[in-house]
Amino acid sequence: MVSEYARVAKALGASLYYDSPAIRIEKHKTRYVVTTPNGSVSAKHILIATNAYTPKRFHDAIDNKQFPVQSSIFVTAPLNDEQRAQSGLTVPMSFMDTRMMKYYYRVLPDGRLLFGGRGAVTGKGGDNSSEKQRLYNAMVKSFPALSSIAMNYFWSGWVSVSLDSMPRIFVYNDASNNNTHRSGSTIGYAMGYCGSGVSFAAFAGQRLAQRMLGTCDVDLSLPLYCSPLKTYPFAKARRLALHGLYQWAKFAER
Repeated sequence: MVSEYARVAKALGASLYYDSPAIRIEKHKTRYVVTTPNGSVSAKHILIATNAYTPKRFHDAIDNKQFPVQSSIFVTAPLNDEQRAQSGLTVPMSFMDTRMMKYYYRVLPDGRLLFGGRGAVTGKGGDNSSEKQRLYNAMVKSFPALSSIAMNYFWSGWVSVSLDSMPRIFVYNDASNNNTHRSGSTIGYAMGYCGSGVSFAAFAGQRLAQRMLGTCDVDLSLPLYCSPLKTYPFAKARRLALHGLYQWAKFAER
């Protein structure tokens, strides 16, 4: 998906730069200056689309307003007919349960089961064997008939969780100090997808670009557009609180 977006952007004349991460954004008079390891870029308008991969200290508009939480996924060996029948996984649909610590799964076109859920508390623990086993056990608890199936692939990534579990497509205008597009420098962001970024980010990117251009024709009074991301209280303790929540959930789900 990302490669296709890059191809389309290049075809439309955009210049793409790789391996040069933005470290911070600072306001200098009427423009923004974005610092990278290889130099600085000056711009009148800035779009932030880094979601869960945003640096901890980046810009006041988003600092401490989203929480990167790790999500893990594995893919099994292909299910045979008996396993599919016994587990009820006989149709090509996607599912998600309704518990707070939810799991999601679907049968892939080649008959493998993709199963995902919360990952480790920290990035260092993302590939630990205990994390893989925990997620595998959750799959077996849901589908006992798959208790002996092999785990062929496993990976983890970050999702951006907003304080109120609602994403935002927000534009801040320095000249007018409100949420409308006028003359002056502007900074906007689309983030806080809470794990729904694959389906939502393309839409959010389109709306964010329209907002920055002043051509958005949707109801801007919706909270999605008119309110910024809420700031996390006691932001430095978020990871510790997440660890406590996971420990509580471990016993609550037994």
